Amino acid sequence: MNFFSELKRRNVLKVAIAYIVGGWALSQGIAQVFPVFDTPNWLIRLLVVLIILGLPVSVLFAWFFELTPEGIKRTEPLTRCQRQQNRRNTYGCMSS
Repeated sequence: MNFFSELKRRNVLKVAIAYIVGGWALSQGIAQVFPVFDTPNWLIRLLVVLIILGLPVSVLFAWFFELTPEGIKRTEPLTRCQRQQNRRNTYGCMSS
């Protein structure tokens, strides 16, 4: 199993794309609304930097955990049979 299929299996790509889109929308809203309330520019910059720094945290969280109907659970590693099935080599699983 290659790295990109593992990213897809763990939903890391979906989380990263959703975080980037949501972070962009939030930063645009912050940039439009905060000046109306005379907030200092450094506060707007700080919030944008915090949004950017949150991306690696959310990606790591998506790698290690998954959201299920039962709650947040740790992502299970693939078994030997699942790895072989992903390589389209299922004869090893049939004999197990």
